[in-house]
Amino acid sequence: TSKNGSEFDNNSAEYLAKIEVKDRIEDLESKYGSYECIVKPRENYTLVIFQPENMEYNNSYEVVLVYVKNEGIIKVETETVTPGIITPESPKPIQINGIKIVKVNERGDVKVNYQRIIDLALMDSEVREIVEFLERRYGKVYPKVEAFNPYSDTSAMVHFSIDIDPQKIEKIKKEPVAFPTEPRGFFCWVNLTTGKVEKIIRAYKADRLIDIVLTDKVARSKLETLKEKHGNVSVVFAMSPDEPDIVELIFRPDYNPHEERTEELYGILCVVDMETKKVVKIKEFNISPISVPTPSQNSLLEPKLRLYLNNDKEEFVHEFVQGERIRIFLENIGNETIPLPNPPWEVIVLPMIDAEIESKLHCSPEESVYAKFPKIYPDMYNISNALIYKPKVEQTAVLIHPNETLTWTWDQRLNDGGLLKPGHYQVVLRGLDVKCVEQTIFYVLPKQ
Repeated sequence: TSKNGSEFDNNSAEYLAKIEVKDRIEDLESKYGSYECIVKPRENYTLVIFQPENMEYNNSYEVVLVYVKNEGIIKVETETVTPGIITPESPKPIQINGIKIVKVNERGDVKVNYQRIIDLALMDSEVREIVEFLERRYGKVYPKVEAFNPYSDTSAMVHFSIDIDPQKIEKIKKEPVAFPTEPRGFFCWVNLTTGKVEKIIRAYKADRLIDIVLTDKVARSKLETLKEKHGNVSVVFAMSPDEPDIVELIFRPDYNPHEERTEELYGILCVVDMETKKVVKIKEFNISPISVPTPSQNSLLEPKLRLYLNNDKEEFVHEFVQGERIRIFLENIGNETIPLPNPPWEVIVLPMIDAEIESKLHCSPEESVYAKFPKIYPDMYNISNALIYKPKVEQTAVLIHPNETLTWTWDQRLNDGGLLKPGHYQVVLRGLDVKCVEQTIFYVLPKQ
């Protein structure tokens, strides 16, 4: 039963809501000691649950429920939870390899050994590698079990948070290749039937590969020289379908491949063996200058269109945060009026591999659009059916005259009402046999 519920509308001061939450959590802490926080996203809001930590699950206890919408608190409740609400029967003891995870005594009292769950997570080789990488690069890593109910769950979520060391961040900023400076830790799920880690969220695969390269003295020296000559260095990853343990990292200066460039650049190819965690090949390669031909007078008279985003005719690649409005512009740069379907565009998915998803989008593949596509190889996806959004077309066509520009605004909502997930996309024209300059490639990044 809920008691002392408080609601906050748009006219309520935000600080009053925060004080209400603070008071209720302090009351919870005074009754039960330490507490834990669980976040549960819902369709129209997010529910944040504050509950006592390490409770005996057959006893009644109180929880604080905080409802959040649009980054504001809309409602706060304190609720009493009884064993009958949780589950009708007691769980069974869980023991893996002689390690007791869940204990149930004769009275039916249930106790969970959270440290043993953490130990199981750390027995996984990849989890240990991630922890070692984060501690070497960022600071001390602290694991904590954040989601496990012995009455209903067969898996437990372990969250590894990072105590950032400012000195290490300053050192990272001086590296020849950029690392994230605000890492958010990572999660893993431990199957309590097998004792194995079954899923890792945000595994830092790309950053760990770069770290392996920078550990190699020859590769590091060449990358430092490349940065000194040409400025910031970017990296592209490629995997061989025949050798899944071999990863190619292509380092090159940041430049716009669509702009004219008279200077000859060079890049560095580093091949990493993931089994030995060693660089097995280093090779420099030339990047030829780019010349943009001037169109002939006749071609300028042909009907043409320019499709671009956010009223920016200079950029070819854009970045948007998930849910941010995208403005789409279509300009007639020819000399003839062109009939168009309204709207004449749709959105497709462009390819990425797992390492690029983590390095560019700063999220795990499971949190991106690529989770819905089948995998061809361990790190690649089959996006042959690349259409992701097709807006509803009006029955009446629209005309675009010479020098005229049409605009549309898209809120990243898909046809099913869901929000576009993090990924690599492009807005393209459909059903038109007209030459068009498209400057519409974009990345969607997750909300922080």
